[in-house]
Amino acid sequence: MGVPTLVTTAITLGLCLVTAAAHAAVTSIVNSGPSSNRVDVVFLGDGYTSADIANGLYANDVASYVSYMFAPGLNQDPFHRYRGYFNVYQIDVVSNQSGADVPPLNIFRDTALDASYYGDGTTERLLTVDQNKANSAANAALAGTGVTAEMRFVTVNDTRYGGSGGGYAVYAGGNANSHEIALHEIGHSFSSLADEYGGDPGPYAGPEPSEVNVTADPTGAKWSRWHGYDQTGIGVIGAYEGAQYFDNGLYRPSENSKMRSLG
Repeated sequence: MGVPTLVTTAITLGLCLVTAAAHAAVTSIVNSGPSSNRVDVVFLGDGYTSADIANGLYANDVASYVSYMFAPGLNQDPFHRYRGYFNVYQIDVVSNQSGADVPPLNIFRDTALDASYYGDGTTERLLTVDQNKANSAANAALAGTGVTAEMRFVTVNDTRYGGSGGGYAVYAGGNANSHEIALHEIGHSFSSLADEYGGDPGPYAGPEPSEVNVTADPTGAKWSRWHGYDQTGIGVIGAYEGAQYFDNGLYRPSENSKMRSLG
């Protein structure tokens, strides 16, 4: 199937939303076919002022990641192989100030989606947004367009390392590792994958995890159909101890992966 240039001349859909907090416009970046049989990828931004949007900072941050996500190579697999099945849209969300909150440093920014580091109160790199505000902005901007937004990102206008998964894959668009952060977080948001790194010596004593890529079964029966497959750049698929924040008692399919370490 033919694939359009990943970052094409923007096609404005002509839908604008104006509220007291923000206004949003939708732009089509990649159109590979009808939404009915495509994955619609939608980007929102937070911490981008009207000037940041006008000077192209937001669009460039989105375009840079889109090009990276669909580039050929193992690092972005399988998105490159399936690139013809994705549409990509950008929603312009205007904030009054640039950046994100950093509460312990007494840094607070007036942004449309309330982006903040220390999303759990203790972890600096946990960069989150208000999901209700993000949903409101996305739903209002996409109303009547037919875009279904199966894959959702929020790029935050900040250089500090951070991101999070959930309803949206949130990442710091200005950080040097932004592309890898976003690829990791979309593993959570789109594919419901667990983190595969450890940390807690454990052993894990909870129920069988619901995620497909971690298990309490040392045989790794969950993914038995792939056992023994030697995946280029990854190694032999089996059952490797250490996953979902525990060093012992939980297992992952490969020695390393995007859900274990960036790059």
